[in-house]
Amino acid sequence: MVTPTMPFDINTTDTDVLTAFGANAAGKTILITGPSQGGIGSQLALSLNCAKPKTLILAGRTASKIQPVVDEIVKIDPDVNVKMVKLDLLSNASVREALAQVKRYMDEVDILINNARVMATRTFVLSEDGVESQFAVNYLGHSLLTNLLVKEGLVRARGTRWPT
Repeated sequence: MVTPTMPFDINTTDTDVLTAFGANAAGKTILITGPSQGGIGSQLALSLNCAKPKTLILAGRTASKIQPVVDEIVKIDPDVNVKMVKLDLLSNASVREALAQVKRYMDEVDILINNARVMATRTFVLSEDGVESQFAVNYLGHSLLTNLLVKEGLVRARGTRWPT
């Protein structure tokens, strides 16, 4: 593991972080949820692609919002192995299908970034499983995905870092 040699603060850029930690992503399979164009997930994908991962798996619910990100990544590096996975965190069935897709692509996920989220919904909406939408997406969907990946042996605990 590479350790940072500089402090990070409000002025830290993605380039600063990749300079410090980029070697940790090189040759790895990275799964990012919520990589829609213009969001944090898409910038994560674009930045991490510069570290030369083995595979980038971009998982989101709307292919038309993810495809421009895939196109931009491939434009930067035509040799990159980038995969799109349909994932709707409002649906436990969709999470399970996304897991099946990931398993068809890869036998291991080295880095999992649970980025997808919904915020400040104007109306009360239930998921198809009967759970309030923000809670379903921001917590339960990611929890189910992470637990299924671990249970299936696709994500291992080595070097795991949980947010504090």
